[in-house]
Order: sequence, then structure tokens, then C-alpha cells
Amino acid sequence: MKDTTMLRYTQYFGFLILFVSIFGFVEPLLGFIVPITLLLILVIARVRGRWSCGNFCPKGSIADIIENIKYRGKRNKMRTPSILKSYWVRIPILLVLLVTMVNQFIITEGMVEKIGMIFVIRYALTTSIVLILGTGMHSRTWCTLCPGGTLQKLLEKDKSPLKLESMKCINCKKCDKICPMNLHVSEGKPGSDCIKCEKCISSCPKNALAF
Repeated sequence: MKDTTMLRYTQYFGFLILFVSIFGFVEPLLGFIVPITLLLILVIARVRGRWSCGNFCPKGSIADIIENIKYRGKRNKMRTPSILKSYWVRIPILLVLLVTMVNQFIITEGMVEKIGMIFVIRYALTTSIVLILGTGMHSRTWCTLCPGGTLQKLLEKDKSPLKLESMKCINCKKCDKICPMNLHVSEGKPGSDCIKCEKCISSCPKNALAF
């Protein structure tokens, strides 16, 4: 399997999490890396959909590291429960996080360092959830629930969709098996949860997939 240049370096973005989560408690201003990163991700989403989730997101990098440690190159047969992919679950999580964050901002009374610490604590907390879900369930379970991912899904509106040339497809389903988001790629409509990681493209023996 041949990965793109970005995918080869994606794993290193995970160190950003360690940097902010550890040193952020010493220097809270590092927490502002979090909203800056989120803003960049949302801007990209308007052009490329959830491309950032598969090629840039630090938490996604952590999820992939968990995957490599758990399965060591073997096929991951675990799947993210379908109910967690529902908007009935994802939207409430997004709203709860937004409302509680706004409430915390009000309590800080505009003190910059306290606001930075809010981002640091939330970053460390959600990273812990990534590790727990990724270890006990499918490695990218958090990527389904992630508020940033949900926002990107809402903003995407079919930007840069994955295309399947049905005449070339031999229905081997290698793309379905390798998809980190458990999407049905072989059906030709993986949906807006596609993270544009291109693993399905690299796995296809007939070059039937492309963006």
C-alpha cells in the first residue's frame, strides 16, 4: 500500500496533543493553539470536507497510533456502534460542550490565562476519551463523536466527494475493510464522514476510486 506524503507525516501531529496537554498546565496561553487549530480545520472543511480529520487532526493521529499498536498491521474487525453515528447523539454532545464552554468563559471574566487553561483542560480531557474509546472500541470511535468532526460534517455539503468508477470495481471490498471510519465505500456513497485519508484509494487494485 502506498500512502500519500501527508499521510506519512500525519502521525507526528499527535505530539501537538502532548505538548499542549503537558506544558499547557505550566503556560496556559498554549491553550489558544486549540481554537486556532479548530478554526483552520473548519476553513478547510468548506473546501475539502473532513480532509483535516484524516490528514491533519492531532487526535486522529493518536487514534491511528492506537490502531497500529493494537493490531500491528492486521485487519481491525471492530466497528463503531451505529448509534454513535446518529445526529441524535452527536448534536447533543456538540451542544453540551459549547454551552459549558461559554459558561466557563463567563466565569473567567475575560482573564486571558484562565481562558487558555479552559482549552488546555478540555484538550487533555477529550484526549483521554480518545484513548479510552480507541482502546476499548474501534480506534476512531471518537472521530465519529468529535464536535469538530460534526461541525465539519455540517459544513461540508459534499465538498470533494469520493468517486467510484463502477465499471472498474470488482467488488473485492478492500476499500470497506481498510476504511478507518467503517464506511461502505464500495457502495459508491461513503457520505460526509469520509475523512479523505485516501487509504481506500491506495488499497484498490483497479484504481476505481478517486477524489
